[in-house]
Amino acid sequence: MENRSCGLRRHRSACHRRAWVNGEKQRAPIRYNVFGGTTGGPIRRNKAFYFVGYEGSRRRDGSTSVLTVPSLLERAGDFSQTYNTNATLAVIYDPTTGTPATRTPFTGNRIPAARLDPVALNVLKAYPLPNRQPDNVAGANNFAANPINVLNSDVVTAKADYSFTDAQRVSFRSIWNQFDAGARSVFADPAAESVLNRDAKGWNLLGSWTSILRPTLINEVRVGFVTRATLAYAPGYGTQAPAKLGLRGIPDESYPRFNINGYTALGSNNQYRDQAPIQQPEFADTVSWIKGSHSLRIGADVRRSRNRDDRRQLASGAFTFTRGITGLTGRATTGNGIAALLLGSPSSFQAARPPIIDRSSWYVSGFIQDDWQISRNLVLNLGIRWELDTPFATKDNILNSFDPLTVNPVSGTRGVIRFAGVNGFPESPHNLDRNNFAPRVGLAWKPFGNTKTVIRTGFGIFFAAPYDGGDATLAAVLGYGTALVIPTGDNGTTIPFTLSQPIPVQTVNNTLDDRYGAVPTGTQPTAAVTFFDRNRATGYSMQMNLNVQREVAKSMMVSAGYIGNLQRKMPGDPLSLNQIPPSQLTPASSQINRPYPQFSDVQLLSPPIGVTNYHAFIGKAEKRFSGGFNLLATYTYAKALSNTTQLQSLGNSVNAYSNAYDRRADYGPSENDIRHRLTWASVYQIPYGRGRRFGSSSLHGRILGNWSVSSVLLWQTAPPLTVTTSTNTTQAFSAGPLRADVIRDPNLHASQRSVSRWFDVDAFAQPAANQFGNQGVNIVRGSGRTTLNAGLLRDIPIREGLRFQLRGEAFNLFNHANFGLPGQTLGAANFGVISSAASPRQLQIGLRCIF
Repeated sequence: MENRSCGLRRHRSACHRRAWVNGEKQRAPIRYNVFGGTTGGPIRRNKAFYFVGYEGSRRRDGSTSVLTVPSLLERAGDFSQTYNTNATLAVIYDPTTGTPATRTPFTGNRIPAARLDPVALNVLKAYPLPNRQPDNVAGANNFAANPINVLNSDVVTAKADYSFTDAQRVSFRSIWNQFDAGARSVFADPAAESVLNRDAKGWNLLGSWTSILRPTLINEVRVGFVTRATLAYAPGYGTQAPAKLGLRGIPDESYPRFNINGYTALGSNNQYRDQAPIQQPEFADTVSWIKGSHSLRIGADVRRSRNRDDRRQLASGAFTFTRGITGLTGRATTGNGIAALLLGSPSSFQAARPPIIDRSSWYVSGFIQDDWQISRNLVLNLGIRWELDTPFATKDNILNSFDPLTVNPVSGTRGVIRFAGVNGFPESPHNLDRNNFAPRVGLAWKPFGNTKTVIRTGFGIFFAAPYDGGDATLAAVLGYGTALVIPTGDNGTTIPFTLSQPIPVQTVNNTLDDRYGAVPTGTQPTAAVTFFDRNRATGYSMQMNLNVQREVAKSMMVSAGYIGNLQRKMPGDPLSLNQIPPSQLTPASSQINRPYPQFSDVQLLSPPIGVTNYHAFIGKAEKRFSGGFNLLATYTYAKALSNTTQLQSLGNSVNAYSNAYDRRADYGPSENDIRHRLTWASVYQIPYGRGRRFGSSSLHGRILGNWSVSSVLLWQTAPPLTVTTSTNTTQAFSAGPLRADVIRDPNLHASQRSVSRWFDVDAFAQPAANQFGNQGVNIVRGSGRTTLNAGLLRDIPIREGLRFQLRGEAFNLFNHANFGLPGQTLGAANFGVISSAASPRQLQIGLRCIF
């Protein structure tokens, strides 16, 4: 056979190819179909497949929002009817009348009208008025409404495959998507809503080239490029809310955040964030080689990640109002967060306006794996992988670090801020960890020499991403933007300004030296330091499993096994290094007693100190689709213990730390410790219809023809949570919230639980002054979850290659109430009260055209 070129023009949609087959010249056109496949003459060595698809969605989902808002009396400064969960009066003390231990209560538990801060009165107008009977005497959940969540999405997919020869094939895929989300607010002032509006779009390109070099040797090259942009902004962004409220000294960009102890917060903690572009090009190559009883795979992967981030999450600041400002030291049932707001006395304030940060990093990996067929009944898998995540690089060196040993020239105490590339300091946030070798071993054995029983086991080490969720790479920019943190002592000492006074926001200091951010000892600090440990290690996970599978019937398999996951050196929440040691605590402890009194805080970012131990027994039954029915059911009994918070938390999501000097007290059930979990998924085709057992010619066939029923069931037990206090009385400036003392088992029997008292609230107490609570982490259980989703589908054949599909689906078919977490703050109005639930029953119907 002889081939000759015909000089094809690539821009044409059809071409003619000449070839000589068995001495005879052939001429036949090849035309490409946009919707897939090829058409043409007898010679089709070049085959192409094209596909273009679009999917759009316009959703408006209703939900229920339950809030705790100030009562009409409280809005006027009258707290004579404000009670604690134990029905005792929440006595309001005047913070100007003495020390936190000797204050005088307001007469009649009412704040005089002349003392009400005008800015605070404007803030309260954002709350809707109560519209329902509260769930308890403390006034929890006294407002309910139905907001609407909005989601608009568009996805365009294009795919092309082309075979040059039987041994050379290329493929290309492109996905463009856009998602816009938001919500219609239930607040009196929608600018105070905390739910963000999100505008996101992205483009994913992937190409691959597969070459069969020899019958036993295959090479695959993959090249990819992902780019996306995300804009998230609070509804109050761009409304000039601070000026309208009467606040002075902060930018008018957005509605500030108001965290008010015991009440629903106003505003957002993420007021504006524009990420564009987020890019990740990738190159990967894998060689597969079969040599005798060995099947080898060798490969490498290189990626570069870039994120340009304009993040102004606290552009207009965040205020916190606790009970301690209007309460007595050690008396968790005194004081009120709204009372502190009305007096214009926040317990802390922070604002941040970092610069635009453009950071990038590299990921490089290589691996070799051998699947060794030792015998007909035994396969051994051996492999090793090496991974390298480089420290991120920052454009213009916008990065700070911290030297804990050098004496600060301003305060005379140890601790100075360092800056990337200044005075010889490294430009990277930490050193490179090159020692990331991950061995893998696995085994599959048929002990009885047939396929009915198989035993599988394996062990491998897997390395984690270097940072916790990625946001850590946006921190450590002190010195390059506007920042201010003004804390108070844990006893509720009033800070030196009120809402009606100008807020002393710190301005940029261009002198990046050892003096930066520090204040003389005894002076109120205004700079909070975040930094990375220079010698931080990469976290890793040791994963293992043992599984026994048995075929019990035709197309039916059951299995039982064990899964273990032991994580070490995992990145955790920022850890404060500026806590006063417990041995030095006294009633007079203050900022001057902290290790670094010249700074309001010093936090270690993504500290690699996380430990998690997960063990689980898993049983599974699986029936492959046959006879119009399939099934996949699993049961898991598991236990998860950890000393750090998880990125995706089902239970308690507060900071895992309490006392930085006692990490053993932070170890306990993980917030994702789900002891029992059962799932079921199946599809049943009613046996009437075209291509089914009974056909569709009969009356039954015409009525029941081509119908299918599907079901998905999920049942699981409750996640755990930790009870904290509303007032930290340790005087330690502790690394995290103060855990309450526990007197007895707080978990109630199911018959004793209600949404207004999910656990025994009287089992907790405020720890003594200068003492940490005796409670371990996550000792209280929330609510479990039960959900059954069902679907009904009918295929409507029109002609060959064309059919319609009518679908009806029900989510949470039986409308089971899957409650959210109860209130976890001792002394808050919603303590022990459930204020939220997952989605109720939702119905949807759809029509799909398949051709």
